[in-house]
Amino acid sequence: MNDDYRSEENMMDQIEESEAMDDGDRNEESMTDAKLSHDQIEESEIQAFVGNNWGYYHQKWHSNKTELNWAAGFFSFIWLIYRKMYKYALLTWLAISSVFILAEWFLPAVPPFFERMINIFVLVLFGMIGNNLYKRRFLAAKEESESLSQSERLDFLKRKGGTNIVAAILVLLLNIALVVLSIVFDVE
Repeated sequence: MNDDYRSEENMMDQIEESEAMDDGDRNEESMTDAKLSHDQIEESEIQAFVGNNWGYYHQKWHSNKTELNWAAGFFSFIWLIYRKMYKYALLTWLAISSVFILAEWFLPAVPPFFERMINIFVLVLFGMIGNNLYKRRFLAAKEESESLSQSERLDFLKRKGGTNIVAAILVLLLNIALVVLSIVFDVE
């Protein structure tokens, strides 16, 4: 953890030195010393966008293997909110709600296992695609920030990325409240 902090601090110092140099004062040797490699820049961008758990996503995004993201699978809707992927969260909620509404309309009696099947499907689906959805969001934010200087880009990525624990907790509490209300009022 300490090494990560020193590494980030060192990268930020190099970026500031690079930006502080006047274009006329740069020579070829100082440019190569002051500039970061592509991997270091991308690493610092991922770190700025993701936050504390950046190492996990850095590793997964550079791997060619599809691995399950258990948090995305088990907490799909809440995970999307937590990771500030509000559009995907809304689309997920609309899709799942539509499936249940259509099932109620077209099936005389919805089988009891239907909800479990949908939940398992969503768990597996988001477990498999969660990392790619988050990578897609990172790449879109990175592309949006291309015209900015490196330090402005990192600030932009921090604002666009990160997490929203408050919104995730509120959505979780709302879900719990809805379940309690459905039990109390015996809504099926």
